Amino acid sequence: MRLHLFFFAVLALLVLVIQAAESDKVLFPSCVITCDSELFSNCSVSNDTSWFWASGSRPMAMLDCIETNCTTKEFFTTKRLYEKECGITPHKGPSVVDAATLFPLILASFFFVLRIIAKSSGLTGGWGLDDYTIIISYVSVSV
Repeated sequence: MRLHLFFFAVLALLVLVIQAAESDKVLFPSCVITCDSELFSNCSVSNDTSWFWASGSRPMAMLDCIETNCTTKEFFTTKRLYEKECGITPHKGPSVVDAATLFPLILASFFFVLRIIAKSSGLTGGWGLDDYTIIISYVSVSV
């Protein structure tokens, strides 16, 4: 009974090791190779990329061709490989949550929960229209 769990663990470990191994070879999408052969017939990006990154106009012409002829995934894959090969640090995007938005949300949630607890335990009179309005607005903003 436990033998199959052992084999499953070994198989899972092998899959993780295989997935974790990163290839040093730069693999461009097939659409990029097509754009490369259309634009630059004398050199190929598939076998040697060093000549390609030396010129400023070649990568821009190539990225324009890829943008018009390839899918979005192929475009961003090529752009990522281009930045990696040329040593360009990609721009860091904005943070997922801004502190100026998160702090008021936490503060409002804290006071909302306190008010509901106080109303539920009978500390502050009965439920009024203002309480129902606060509950409805909080739920609509949270969702």
